[in-house]
Amino acid sequence: MWTKLVPILQASGYVKQADKGTIEAFCINYQLLRKGYDSIKTDGVVTKVSKTVVNQRTGETYEDNAGWKRNPASQIIDSATAKLNSLAHELGLTPSARASLLQLSDDNDEEPNIKEMLNGGSEF
Repeated sequence: MWTKLVPILQASGYVKQADKGTIEAFCINYQLLRKGYDSIKTDGVVTKVSKTVVNQRTGETYEDNAGWKRNPASQIIDSATAKLNSLAHELGLTPSARASLLQLSDDNDEEPNIKEMLNGGSEF
């Protein structure tokens, strides 16, 4: 993910060296999302819960179905997705974030420069 993401962010011009930690966190959470998804593909969304039962008369033990529980990987996916959405917004990777960056760029063009602010736009 890092090798694909960094060139895109560098080309945008909005991401700087100081954002390295944010980019790294994005890549880590992306990897967590992928691993969680792989677990769900392999093990399913729910997993069987069993309990060991001891027969009181014979002393034999056996596994009995105690129901089903949510695959813990689904919680990892939920958490990683939320963090990815937040980090993507910070890095300008969402449509709304890009629109905000474009708006900031347009706003800067309309602001008067320091000379105009101090002199009221007129020369001495």
